[in-house]
Amino acid sequence: MDLVIPQCQRWRSVHFLVDRACVLNWLRPLNGRLDQLQRLEVERFGYYGAGTMFPDVFSTAPNLREIIGMVKSIQIPWGQVTRYRADQYFDVPVSSTLVQLDLWNCTLQPGLVSVLSRLPNLRHLLLGDNSSLEHARDLFFHSMTIHGVPTDLCPNLTSLIYGYASPWLQNVFFDMVQSRFRSYGPGRLTSLRIFNLENARMPPPQDMVDQTKILQNEGFDAVFLGERDVERMRERAWFRKE
Repeated sequence: MDLVIPQCQRWRSVHFLVDRACVLNWLRPLNGRLDQLQRLEVERFGYYGAGTMFPDVFSTAPNLREIIGMVKSIQIPWGQVTRYRADQYFDVPVSSTLVQLDLWNCTLQPGLVSVLSRLPNLRHLLLGDNSSLEHARDLFFHSMTIHGVPTDLCPNLTSLIYGYASPWLQNVFFDMVQSRFRSYGPGRLTSLRIFNLENARMPPPQDMVDQTKILQNEGFDAVFLGERDVERMRERAWFRKE
């Protein structure tokens, strides 16, 4: 560490892999020295990795914009973060600065609606839907349907990537998409990508294909993603650039 820490002022990205519960006190000298840091990624393995404690060294990083992984116990300057990506349900407090949110393994429930209600500037959303209750999923997409009123969720959303994990009735989903596609506001949805969350090799259900073709015939950019596309999205370096 004697050779690494002195270089911290030059770091633009840092990636932690933690597999045991401990307090990373050796990070304390970084406090106030991370002026160039733009990206923080944390991978935790197993029960013990979730218990790792980070000292408060990232909250003073003035250029930190991208967060990846489970960072609930880490003090993050959320008021400046623009991109967040996680593999589990999103329960980290964020601010209206967020423009991209990737959730690879989430349950569509009221808690997620509450999170999205605090993200008025969100433009890119990825949802890996592992919901088992069709009713909860339908309520979520009803909540995401826009009506041109101030209470619309994520009114500036322009790009949606949706991963489904089980067969379901898609009418409410496509009703939501059409409401955003046909919007004339600044956040008109312009891109829809759909993929099988469990097995991207499997073809989509025919009724989903039919609904998507209707959107395509209306000029909407709606595409099913294959295995290679999904693998690319899962790469750690993948973030949309404005």
